[in-house]
Amino acid sequence: MSKYLHLLVCTILLMKAPMFAQSPSDEVPKDWATVTGHVLDSDGRPLAGAKISALPIDSAISGAIPRQPVTDQNGRFHYVLPAYPGRTRLCAIKESAGYPDTQGLLFTYPGENMPEVSLVPGGHLENVDIHLGPPDGVLEGSIVDGVTGAQVPKARITLHRSEPESMYSTSLGPDGSFLLALPQSPIEVSVIAPGYLPWKYKDPLTGLDKVLIHSTDRRSIVVALTPK
Repeated sequence: MSKYLHLLVCTILLMKAPMFAQSPSDEVPKDWATVTGHVLDSDGRPLAGAKISALPIDSAISGAIPRQPVTDQNGRFHYVLPAYPGRTRLCAIKESAGYPDTQGLLFTYPGENMPEVSLVPGGHLENVDIHLGPPDGVLEGSIVDGVTGAQVPKARITLHRSEPESMYSTSLGPDGSFLLALPQSPIEVSVIAPGYLPWKYKDPLTGLDKVLIHSTDRRSIVVALTPK
């Protein structure tokens, strides 16, 4: 199964499946497993507030999807998840600090190495640490009506990267705001919303239709949509 299909199936199941809590005292279903470890930033320091996600490499996703745990102030996580057959890749996400979900091709770097584990039903893996590379730059902003300046709900933002060929698209919250950690690579950014003309990013200085944010930089934009 391709990575794109894995992510699509995961998204659907997240919408429909029951969630399970993530504290050490919770009862673990017999066909699930637990993984504990730490998330360390590019300087080897514990990263608090990072969300952990899992991607089965050798099997299709089925059944309930666990709630994604968040690291504590010491960078520690306790993850209760199904014991997927074969290898399962673990990833840490904290976009506000420049760490995107590297399970998506758009956000990866060549040679990036996330830990892969083999899970056993009822088993427990300890000291599975996730070592992150240098943080990405961050693109943040809001979607507004170009005439009234009011926030635009139900907007959708899409990112497209040529190398490697990949796309990422997500719906935004009711306030139309977004915050995305982006790799240091030219990326096309487009926005659509009901009742408005499509919008595409264009650099106000260079006129280029791709955004390029250097590592650790932070850029804020306001997307002003034109009513139909």
